Amino acid sequence: MDYPLASPGGSMEEKTIHLQEGMILYQQGDEGRSMFQLRSGKIVLYLDHGTPKQFMLVEIKEPGTMFGEMGLLAEEPRTMTAVAMEDSDLTEIDMEHFKEFSRKHPDDMCRIITDLSRRLKTALHELTNAQEVVYGLIEEQETGQPRKDGFQQKLKRFTDLFFNYPKDVPPDVYLSNYMRNHGGML
Repeated sequence: MDYPLASPGGSMEEKTIHLQEGMILYQQGDEGRSMFQLRSGKIVLYLDHGTPKQFMLVEIKEPGTMFGEMGLLAEEPRTMTAVAMEDSDLTEIDMEHFKEFSRKHPDDMCRIITDLSRRLKTALHELTNAQEVVYGLIEEQETGQPRKDGFQQKLKRFTDLFFNYPKDVPPDVYLSNYMRNHGGML
């Protein structure tokens, strides 16, 4: 099914976008020049939207939720497609208005910083866990003795996570969204 693309409206100071159900806000691969705040409705983020490999990553339905910030801050192409699953209203914040938005909405900025910090902390924690799993495997190989400190359980969770995600989903996209929605991997 083809979905129509959204068109922005509202003033330059606070650009509001109204999406009807089924409209696409942005597509995977589009340039990431802005972020969005959901005012009402529901947005779903897909990988490979409209293809046989389509995979739903995130459902955004809580008013005030910010998304697309990585595209804005990193100035990288969108890694997902955003589709309105019901009529939705959003605020669009582009780089030109980001500083002004930051001054006018410090609580929203705190939420963005908190979310990005939590995701970074979780990623670092998961790297440490992955390192422990690798070192544990090396130790077991060298000594021939199985570890008894919960290592097997950690190894099982680690392998379940990495062997159960869809093969056509880039690992960084999957892990970023997994951590955002579940708070961690191991």
